[in-house]
Amino acid sequence: MAQSELYEENGRYYHSFQRGLYWLPHDDTECERLDVLHNLFYGSEQLNLPLHTSPLHPRQGDLLKILDVGCGTGFWAIDMADKFDSTAEVIGIDLVNAQPQLVPRNSSFLPHRNFNDRFWPFAEEHFDLIHLSMITGCVVNWQQLYSNVFRYLRSTDGYIEHLEFDLTPRHIGGPLAVNSVIMRFWQDLVHASSTAGRPVQYDPDTTKRDLAGAGFVDIECRVVAVPWHYDPRRDLNFRIGATFDVAFLKGGGLESYCLAPFSRVNEWSVEQIRAYIKAVTEEFHSSRVELESRVYIWRARKP
Repeated sequence: MAQSELYEENGRYYHSFQRGLYWLPHDDTECERLDVLHNLFYGSEQLNLPLHTSPLHPRQGDLLKILDVGCGTGFWAIDMADKFDSTAEVIGIDLVNAQPQLVPRNSSFLPHRNFNDRFWPFAEEHFDLIHLSMITGCVVNWQQLYSNVFRYLRSTDGYIEHLEFDLTPRHIGGPLAVNSVIMRFWQDLVHASSTAGRPVQYDPDTTKRDLAGAGFVDIECRVVAVPWHYDPRRDLNFRIGATFDVAFLKGGGLESYCLAPFSRVNEWSVEQIRAYIKAVTEEFHSSRVELESRVYIWRARKP
């Protein structure tokens, strides 16, 4: 990514295209964190999610057309291009150019594209599959976004697949204590992001309603629990929890999510914010409370 595309704020780098639209940083630390999450979802033996579940069949004399909306570092699009190396064309769109320069010949990336725009630079009914992943916090209007996806999918057998991470901390044994620093942090983050019109709190009921409202049918959802803690005595949860720890605690994920909303909306200093993050991390690592978040994996068809 060219340095001219970025600006520095509170020690992190953000994209300058449509400045302020997206809350999370776009620096090397954040790109590495996104790649860790991609590997957790699709590349690990623990979760081992399929790249897609939709039935994809090339039409006579035509390539499959696949679009990755908010493609980030391009990992999913590149993996799909490798999987369908001779039968598909894969395109990724995002606000910035965070993808590698060397990519499969059947893939391409279009930076400086805001998927919140009403119209996208493609013909209607062009794609067989449109994929979205982890975009909560940067969507202005979910109903409009799903309507856009619907417009650009082929009729009858065009599919949307949407993976979303609900970061709400859930205590496996019941609600967290009222005085929990972790819960207070989450409530502050929800309030600041909602005030700015980019809520980080995810609601699966709204997703189902908005997909149906856009016209989709055959709506399916799979829910996967992701533990925060890792216990070496339980091999599966140990590895998933260790990856979560890297992505959100040791890897700067909490800072990525809260630095902009807390500083821009709450007008807190970077020192206050980092002290808050430290308190959250200390409570997490010193507590025996078992927490988890959830991943929602949606699929629906355009009739």
